[in-house]
Amino acid sequence: MNRPFRSNDTRSSWRRALLLLSLWSYLALLIAGSLYPATAWRAPGEHFLAFLIASWPRYATRTDITTNILVYLPFGFLLASALHTRMKLRYAVWWVALAGLLLSLLMEVLQNFLPGRNASNLDILTNTAGAFTGALVARVTEGHRWPGVL
Repeated sequence: MNRPFRSNDTRSSWRRALLLLSLWSYLALLIAGSLYPATAWRAPGEHFLAFLIASWPRYATRTDITTNILVYLPFGFLLASALHTRMKLRYAVWWVALAGLLLSLLMEVLQNFLPGRNASNLDILTNTAGAFTGALVARVTEGHRWPGVL
């Protein structure tokens, strides 16, 4: 049985495709920025997970903390919005927090192998908080129609 053409189906498909393209593009930029400059890889002087139990970094500033939160916020928003098509948004928020934690952990571990980059347990905390905050923003704005957006 053929379904009649529905403009809402087409619009929904375009929205989903744009959302996924935005998510993957932002993820690529986030990874590239986290590993920049990705040259002169070397083995770390200590165990590559030692930063997890180290004390808080002495050089942490409010700007560093705010930047980490703001950089991961769009990732959390986009991922929660993409997951919302598969599950209730209140559950997606927790999956996003876990994804933010795992992505941040991976980026910090890889930064151990780059000279000039410092892995930090505080970065993991603030990056995860940013992804979680982005997911919360997605939940709060759920169902809101943004003018001029598809």
